[in-house]
Amino acid sequence: MKSRSVFLLHYHLLTCLFIAIVLTTVMAETYYISVTGNDQNPGSIQAPWRSVEHAWKNSGDGDTVFVRGGSYPDNQIWLSNGRRNTAVENSFWTLINYPGERCVFTDTRFIIDDDYIRIQGLQLTGTSFIQAVSWGSLHEHIELIGNDISGSTNVPIYFIGNDGLVEGNTIHPISATHGIYVMHGDNNVIRNNMISGVNKYGIHIYDENKYDHPSNITDLLVENNTVIGSKSRSGIIISAGESIDYSIEIINVVLRKNVITNNAENGITIRYYGRVRDVQIINNSIYGNKAAGLQISAEDVDQIVVKNNIFSSNKVQIDVSSDLNAFLLSNNLFWQPALAGSDLAGKCPVMENPLFLDPQKGNFYLKQGSPAIDAGAAVDIPFLGDGPDIGACEFNPASDSTSEETQIYNQVN
Repeated sequence: MKSRSVFLLHYHLLTCLFIAIVLTTVMAETYYISVTGNDQNPGSIQAPWRSVEHAWKNSGDGDTVFVRGGSYPDNQIWLSNGRRNTAVENSFWTLINYPGERCVFTDTRFIIDDDYIRIQGLQLTGTSFIQAVSWGSLHEHIELIGNDISGSTNVPIYFIGNDGLVEGNTIHPISATHGIYVMHGDNNVIRNNMISGVNKYGIHIYDENKYDHPSNITDLLVENNTVIGSKSRSGIIISAGESIDYSIEIINVVLRKNVITNNAENGITIRYYGRVRDVQIINNSIYGNKAAGLQISAEDVDQIVVKNNIFSSNKVQIDVSSDLNAFLLSNNLFWQPALAGSDLAGKCPVMENPLFLDPQKGNFYLKQGSPAIDAGAAVDIPFLGDGPDIGACEFNPASDSTSEETQIYNQVN
């Protein structure tokens, strides 16, 4: 009898959970915003609202708000947990452009101060930017997807939080200081972004401890990004503070399958005083940068893995001025000029021209017969052929020189 009662209790709990999930899905609503709308309207497609902040206050978790085409000269849009109920787990509030229409936000500051928020497909110009903040606590599950940002803002995407995603955004040649600034948080992904022509760092993984609470970066994946033409600094920087007193840690960062090219300093820089551990630099194409391909000059950095990368920068390829207890180099391709020293070649180096299809136009796919084909070490990345290729772009006989990378590259030059 007891086992039957336990079974019935479990069954009842599972049934309630299922009903709750169904109700959450069914209750999600769709609303609309238009430049010709009015916040006194019900927010339907026939009678849309006018402002994002009104939509935020009058919609719920899991709802989608479509932004119709037009220009929105809003000053500041604050998505704060003080203005809405606490976010429901796995139920994103989504602000997205209406399919086939072009919505443009001019001189608009998006401030995100809540969980489970997705901003997708918007165009931001002038001084517009998106900033995820942590003034109360680190927020979770913030997604910035497919946005197009250009203009004169300082930092287009400023990201703080846990379990977040910054994917498919385009940051054009602008007067920005940095492209994507990852301040702190755990388990975030920076993927498939195109960043070109910023003044300093394209991707800035850099905890300066500007807040009172502990601020570290752990378990960060940076993959399939293209960083082109930073005007005065490196393509990507990893740095844990500018003072040895901050006690900041950056642990478990993976940089893989990124194209980092034509930046004013290094391709990748690791520097300063905080503790940096477990950095994997895998299958990147680092080409034509004005200084080193990879530079490490930090007080407390260790456990660095560098595999399957193509290095072809304008000075030394790898420049290390730090003492590293664990520094593994394997199956990298180096092409002019020479290495800092033969001891930095590592295991199984390839010292030949990688034979990119058209690097001057931003196409880093490999030509037939490239020495990088099948020459990489086994890593946790799927591959074609007999073995992993070296570099960011697997050899593909169907590749052609009119790729998206080419189009973005041409905007810089």
